[in-house]
Amino acid sequence: MKSLKAYFKGWSSAIRYKRMTLILYLVNFILALLSAFPVSGFLGQSVGRSMSLERSVPGFDYTFWSEMKQVFGDQINAILDQAIWFVILYLIISIFLMGGILTIFKNNPERFSLKLFWQGASKYFWRLVRLTVYFLSSHVVLFVLFLSIFSTMTNGLNPFKLESEEQLLNAFFVVAPIYLLCFTTLTLVQDYAKIELVHCDPKWLTSTFWGSFKKVFQNFRSFFSLYLLNMLTLGLVFLVYWQISDRIIPDTMSSIALLFLIGQIFIILRILIKLLNLAGITHLYQWTRGHV
Repeated sequence: MKSLKAYFKGWSSAIRYKRMTLILYLVNFILALLSAFPVSGFLGQSVGRSMSLERSVPGFDYTFWSEMKQVFGDQINAILDQAIWFVILYLIISIFLMGGILTIFKNNPERFSLKLFWQGASKYFWRLVRLTVYFLSSHVVLFVLFLSIFSTMTNGLNPFKLESEEQLLNAFFVVAPIYLLCFTTLTLVQDYAKIELVHCDPKWLTSTFWGSFKKVFQNFRSFFSLYLLNMLTLGLVFLVYWQISDRIIPDTMSSIALLFLIGQIFIILRILIKLLNLAGITHLYQWTRGHV
């Protein structure tokens, strides 16, 4: 019942701070525009008004894309390099904003305070960066571990040593669910550690990193069920978005505009669910730690 109560409290907090949702939306929108400029410029120069791109939209046209790669290979590689930097920039900005979000949820002001938001964002930025590095390293170790297990079960992924394709599928259906469970749990611990960092303001991050595992597992049922509720909410929103957008054919300006509007609504809902997740875990953290 604690998880269900935290879920609805999370919705209440996420909806209450509309200005914070607006800030996150504008940041996402601006970054999306900046990342789209190189691609739109390249398409305008390379494809222009050619019908080749239109013919490639319904399905994957290998001939078209292979010709594009041969003729415009350098430009495509340059765009991919820029995309990597945009991903890094997005990660840095997300970490910066995370401090502000968690500070707002920690203090739970009656109204959104922009001053409090930026204070939290700047105060916890570098420690959240270090914490992110710790957990990204943990995710890499986890992935390599399960990849090694999968490789062992499939004889090193050597097709000549496999008894049949069934061996590959059986290994996948054994390893994938366990990996997904471990990945989800590690992500949950990572969110908890961020909240613990903002609430306790520890001097040493290693204690927060290792302590978060212990504290999450002490209340694993409540935290994990809350996380599942949030994931199911995201899945439901994505399913509705996919069902609606799949029925609209982008063949007129009005249909393209409608798709754009639906896409923006979907982005806003994703931001709200992100805030729902952080607010819900914050409420559950405060109840289990006796802060409220």
